[in-house]
Amino acid sequence: MATPKGSGIGGFDLGDWRDQVFAFDYDGTGKLDHLTCYRPGTGSIWILKKVSDNHSPDAFTAVYHQDPAQGIAGYNLADLRDRVFAFDYDGAGKLDHLACYRPGTGTIWILKKVSDSDSPDAFTAVYHQGDPGQGIAGYNLADIRDQFFAFDYSGTGKLDHLACYRPGTGTIWILKKVSDSDSPDAFTAVYHQGDPGQGIAGYNLADIRDQFFAFDYSGTGKLDHLACYRPGTGTIWILKKVSDSDSPDAFTAVYHQGDPGSGIGGFDLGDWRDQVFAFDYDGTGKLDHLVCYRPGTGMVRILKKVSDSDSPDAFAAVYHQDNPGRGIGGFDLSNGGDRVFAFDYGGTGKLDHLVCYRPGTGTLWILKKVSDSDSPDAFLPVYPTDAVLPVYRTLSAKVSALFAALPDQNFNVAGKAARAALVNRLKGCTSGTFGIDFRATPDGSIHTWSFRDQFFYGFTPDPNAGSITPVTGLGDDWWTAFNVVVICQAIYYVTSNTRNAVRQPDVNNQVAALNGALQSAHVNFFYAGNLAETVGTTVEAAFAQVAASDRAQAARMYVSLLENPAWISAKVGRPRAANGQTSYGSYCTIG
Repeated sequence: MATPKGSGIGGFDLGDWRDQVFAFDYDGTGKLDHLTCYRPGTGSIWILKKVSDNHSPDAFTAVYHQDPAQGIAGYNLADLRDRVFAFDYDGAGKLDHLACYRPGTGTIWILKKVSDSDSPDAFTAVYHQGDPGQGIAGYNLADIRDQFFAFDYSGTGKLDHLACYRPGTGTIWILKKVSDSDSPDAFTAVYHQGDPGQGIAGYNLADIRDQFFAFDYSGTGKLDHLACYRPGTGTIWILKKVSDSDSPDAFTAVYHQGDPGSGIGGFDLGDWRDQVFAFDYDGTGKLDHLVCYRPGTGMVRILKKVSDSDSPDAFAAVYHQDNPGRGIGGFDLSNGGDRVFAFDYGGTGKLDHLVCYRPGTGTLWILKKVSDSDSPDAFLPVYPTDAVLPVYRTLSAKVSALFAALPDQNFNVAGKAARAALVNRLKGCTSGTFGIDFRATPDGSIHTWSFRDQFFYGFTPDPNAGSITPVTGLGDDWWTAFNVVVICQAIYYVTSNTRNAVRQPDVNNQVAALNGALQSAHVNFFYAGNLAETVGTTVEAAFAQVAASDRAQAARMYVSLLENPAWISAKVGRPRAANGQTSYGSYCTIG
């Protein structure tokens, strides 16, 4: 089935062929969990934040937008050549600045966020050269072929250097910030080859197709190697810095295939459309895999380094679709304009999701890895709702898909509803009364005050709470006992005088024991039921593939996996909490 047209994302319609999207650290948290969408030549730029897991365009909202209008911080984005990327200007380990440049004009600006307002002055220029300008650190930006990206030249784990290159000329410079002044000499070249130049480490940069990006070749968590490739020729080199000298031999090739070459890991790089970028396939926080794809053909490979040898089999495919292929996760990669990049969808600090988009059509998908299998259904779309899910053939695969579709903890609507129902069940079992109101009532009855009214004024039953006891087998007496120790715990932590009457650590130990009993009673069956019935989630769509006759068995399989930390860690790399629980367990923990 062909990838359908879409509605864009967060109000940005992706309806123009010029549209570009990339990941950005808007909040300065060290996480590339926002999307920057812009349209060169129009002044339009949006920065989007994920606000829910409901998998519809409003799952993201604009924290900044101009459409079409003034660009950002005075940079007008009025030229078709304009390009924008994320940069660590302060050397803080955060890609929280925007670098905006206009090849052929000498124009480059670096922008810092100074407020959360949705207006052009929410950002300010810490460096700028207008149109025409002088470029930066001697690199004149006077050619339309000029390209920039952020690079970890010093191996510090910080993308705080700028790499500037000019395909077809041998020109490449690497720039270091030496001051905070707003002038070209605020940066200096730690490496440079002029126009014409010799390229770097033997890679001559003599073809206009040449492309560069930063890569974690050694798996250290540092993007301190340069990957250079030439689409259509099979040429790809990976370069390592071996000295601080300003000469071509300051870098050496740890992997290279000349022109013509054999590509890498079975991806032949034989088409001019070929694109390559770094990706965190294993969810380790390291961009140590390569994604190679060919827009318009469905062809995509994800490659893992398996040896340090300088030969094509030093990398092996952990995922591949050859030409013609089926794309990945339902995104068919059948359009020549398709673009893919790594994104931190979960806000975990890991670029372990793939954003696939098709400018001019409104289509944007976000994919999550579900399994290590080498097939299109190894990835699952977590955005949007109308994404076409793979068809899972076995019950085990369907249950794995359900697990992989679990929403992120910070945005889990079903998880919050389940926890609210559990807390409501606990509150509802507050026992005891105190005092009598002898004032006349319309029916002549005497009113007694309950402790529930005192502690939880205005209490009303949660509509989901009624299904907890049938699922867990834990009745009113159990919940009443749990209620007593939780209230004692609250008294200890909230009050100043009464706390001395509470026996600690006995109360905390009892709360922990009762939470353990709740987990043992398969409370996750209750959570699973809520999740499967929550409208508009990927879980709902995945659950629909499980036949009614298989659901009891699927539920048992699902819960056994959900309660197995080793399985969770192996599948998605979710860390355990200090108490040994996975992050999912906290939805069903009280107190």
